[in-house]
Amino acid sequence: MQSRRNIDRVVDQLETLGKRKDIAGVSQTINDYVRAIGFERYTYHVVRPPAGKRVPFYLSSYPDAWVEHYVGNNYVNSDAVIDRAACGLLPFDWQSVATPGGGKNSVQKRIFNEAGEFGIHGGASVPIHGPGGSLAILNVASDSNAEDFRKNWSRHRHDLQVFAMYAHEVVLRELYPQDGANLPHLSPRERECLLWTSKGKTAAEIAAILNISQETVVTYLKQSCAKLDVFSKTHAVVKAVCFGLIVP
Repeated sequence: MQSRRNIDRVVDQLETLGKRKDIAGVSQTINDYVRAIGFERYTYHVVRPPAGKRVPFYLSSYPDAWVEHYVGNNYVNSDAVIDRAACGLLPFDWQSVATPGGGKNSVQKRIFNEAGEFGIHGGASVPIHGPGGSLAILNVASDSNAEDFRKNWSRHRHDLQVFAMYAHEVVLRELYPQDGANLPHLSPRERECLLWTSKGKTAAEIAAILNISQETVVTYLKQSCAKLDVFSKTHAVVKAVCFGLIVP
């Protein structure tokens, strides 16, 4: 069960993110949040930009020397973390790809070993998938021992998933501004279903509130996901809030 303090903290940071008007401000908010919940470093990486957009994008509080080493060795094409994120939707601890049986090749093993030499000993990732095969990842890393890291990751992973989606949408908003004419159009019922979803209601509960069938609620949520170019109702809520289509 999430503590009230955890929920309040992520809500505060989402509100701060929504007010940011530049990439530097977004980077600072991400850094402030991940440090507040016990992770020393982060990277946000648009690995595959949305179709028709410019080259990959990167924000980081990792040591500059490690970033230069990683980029200079073209590790982005061999990183086991990116491989795992590309084929899954759920947040994951790097231990799941860094242990025997994780399917690493020699270059991937070297990446993990060398990261440790630069002070990056453990981490976890939140994949963010979009239309047309686009992919972004929020990574968090820590100097804590493995057991402390696992406990902290378990405590905050779900909040981080929502935060990562929101940060991603804010970055896209700043990199690729849309005018009002290009915003998705949601019907009143679609907005209502997303609004109640944002308040933690299930499809069955929303159906009872709106006096419609559960199947109809599911249909509205699926239509909203399609219009917003996302794969989950959580991401649909985040994007709708970011666009100002709903106000939780």
